[in-house]
Amino acid sequence: MIYSSSKSIILMLLAFFSLQQMTAQTNQMIRGTVKDKWSGKPLAGTYLVLDNGTKGVTTDSAGRFRMGNIQAGRHYLSCFLTGYSTWVSPDLWIESGKETVLDIILEELHTDLPEIVLNGESLPRQSIVQLNLLSQEMTLRYPATFYDPARLASAMPGVTNDNDQANGLIIRNFSPNGVNWRLWGAEIINPNHTANAGTFSDRVTGNAGGVSMISMQLLDNTAFYSGLPPVSYGNAGSGTLDMSLRSGNTENREYTIQAGLIGIDLATEGPLGKAGSGASYLVNYRYSTIGLLQRMGLELGDEAIEFQDLSMNLSLPLKKGSLQLFGILGSSSNRFSGSADSTSWVSEKDPFSIDFTSSNRIFGARYLNGALSSTWVYSSGQFLREASPLVSNHPIFSSSYDYWQPEKLSGDTRFTKTLNGNIDFLTGLNLTYNKQIRTLTEAAFSNDGLMSGLQIAPYIGFQYQKGKWQSTLGIHSLYFTWNNSFSAEPRLELTRKLSKQTSMSFTLGKSSQLQPVQVYIGTGYDQNKNLDFTKLWQGSLTFKKVRNTEVWSAQFYGSLINKVPISANAANAFSALNVLEEIINFPLVSEGRAFQFGTSLQNRVYWKNGFYSLINFNIGQLKYLGSDNIWREGRFNHQYLLNATVGKEWSGTERKGKLRQFGINARFVARGGFREMSIDLDASKTVGNSVFSMKNGFDQVLDDYVRLDLRIYRKWNAARRSNMLSLDIQNASNENHIVYNYYDRVQQKILGKKQLGIIPILSYRVNFTTKK
Repeated sequence: MIYSSSKSIILMLLAFFSLQQMTAQTNQMIRGTVKDKWSGKPLAGTYLVLDNGTKGVTTDSAGRFRMGNIQAGRHYLSCFLTGYSTWVSPDLWIESGKETVLDIILEELHTDLPEIVLNGESLPRQSIVQLNLLSQEMTLRYPATFYDPARLASAMPGVTNDNDQANGLIIRNFSPNGVNWRLWGAEIINPNHTANAGTFSDRVTGNAGGVSMISMQLLDNTAFYSGLPPVSYGNAGSGTLDMSLRSGNTENREYTIQAGLIGIDLATEGPLGKAGSGASYLVNYRYSTIGLLQRMGLELGDEAIEFQDLSMNLSLPLKKGSLQLFGILGSSSNRFSGSADSTSWVSEKDPFSIDFTSSNRIFGARYLNGALSSTWVYSSGQFLREASPLVSNHPIFSSSYDYWQPEKLSGDTRFTKTLNGNIDFLTGLNLTYNKQIRTLTEAAFSNDGLMSGLQIAPYIGFQYQKGKWQSTLGIHSLYFTWNNSFSAEPRLELTRKLSKQTSMSFTLGKSSQLQPVQVYIGTGYDQNKNLDFTKLWQGSLTFKKVRNTEVWSAQFYGSLINKVPISANAANAFSALNVLEEIINFPLVSEGRAFQFGTSLQNRVYWKNGFYSLINFNIGQLKYLGSDNIWREGRFNHQYLLNATVGKEWSGTERKGKLRQFGINARFVARGGFREMSIDLDASKTVGNSVFSMKNGFDQVLDDYVRLDLRIYRKWNAARRSNMLSLDIQNASNENHIVYNYYDRVQQKILGKKQLGIIPILSYRVNFTTKK
């Protein structure tokens, strides 16, 4: 198998480096708007400078700007206005087949020292939490992201994936269930395909999957918050991913085609009606299958996996403000066909036929008028897993049926205003109708569970600036009508600018999160209905230093966690903090506790002479207290984590002045092993499934995890067309890590389930326009 994989990669590399295309140097345009952060009003007279003075323009009375005749490639763009922060993009990518349209937000300053904003991220001060903006361009540059914002987020400090097959995020040793997904501030259900990817029981998770259902062709920046959320966010234990959709081109029709070994992606965008009216459309269709890779002999599991999605976003100008209407449809499946011939059985799945199917839908609207914004989103899904034995009347093998139907209708309305020269104000209300239906039938038990209620979350915040100090004070509340749970959550940030380049920030606040649905309704309607929210007091101390486009930071963080569900009737090591997809079939009480602490160091070079890097190191612990009153390490505790992403891009001109770009990117991950419970072999043989001992908690430690990912690409431009040929290699060193151990009922022994091996993905992407 390794020989076959290596041979395939060698053939790809030969094709990659031998492929030649005629290129032509072409020019393109940058245009967009500049607005005030708090009032939403356009900022006239803002000066934009390209490449430190080669070109410059000033915004008009509507805050619009237009800068033409710009050569394709990387550029340095800065935006200045007296009394405001300076916005800088040191790695702005311009391509001939697609216009660059920017919506720049500037914040008015009332401090003694100037402030620089790199790529939309406020530096050295960041608003109340650890914020990282995940852009579409980063998914095209960083290795092994599969164009997925969640996989991209795993390169950030203290963040790693739970396994190679899925995008579940473990943030500072928390379960992926601690993550909250949003779209323009409104809560949505799990927006991922194949939501059962990589799980121990092959059941659905609430927050992860194989890949995002929302194609990156449709996405604008995704705001990723780790730790204490901003005052406008709640219902999150470890982090929040808030996605936003970009508008289509309002002046020209543009098209994107991306084809590769995992499928095809097609997008079209352009003006609705008369060009320049401000109305636009953006439509994307994606179909993917790993069948091609499997036929090449690559080890990607033993299931036939497919997914597809259709997305659209319509942007409509109104007399007052603007309206966006959007919709996303997605479906996925993975199917396994076993055999009735017992002599061919190798693993525990072989005697079964297993089908998993899912369908998701997201529809919504967003209204924006200056300082007022309102987003309403309806999202729902159906996840079904059916397993049927291919032999009759077997004493161990039995069928199972697992159906999950999540549904949310969520709205977020907020208003911002500058009250006087030093105080900015934010208030809003988030309403989410949350309905979950779960039906499960297995040999051991069956249940029909229903959860249905309204989450009411008002919030208010104030930001005060004076001299070298800035303070942010706010309160967020969360009430759930289904079981009358309530939490009032004050949040505070203090920032002191020590010099032009350095700052120190302190944050302290409270947050809370609903329990996973299978904890509430694991074995019926009401057994665990009265569980409280898990509640966290979180704090951090952060030091930052900014030098041109390089940022150094050090952060010390910690959390005190209470109201964690633990076992009600037995003294054991169970805690809901360790739950991923497991069904909980025993009564719980909200009496558990936990604490978490750690430190992270990071160096980030946004762009310097064609080089960029994101290197961070995190050391941390999460310990919890079960009903046996013993402190233990959490399931996802991995002690240390090193994420190192580096890349270099070369630009030059070929003969006859033709432009080319070539890039090499690498990401290295090293972390401690996750933990798992011991398996009782004798009990497992009796029941025919893995039986874990809860007596000693997660006392088994998996081996340390290391992985190297590579991405190589070549870009070239022709008239009205830009091209990219890329080769992604996930797990380039072909490491064979164990993701978990399990009892195999066919071999009747404990085996280790391996992570994915080496995966090469060759793809070609072209953007082109009808503009003449």
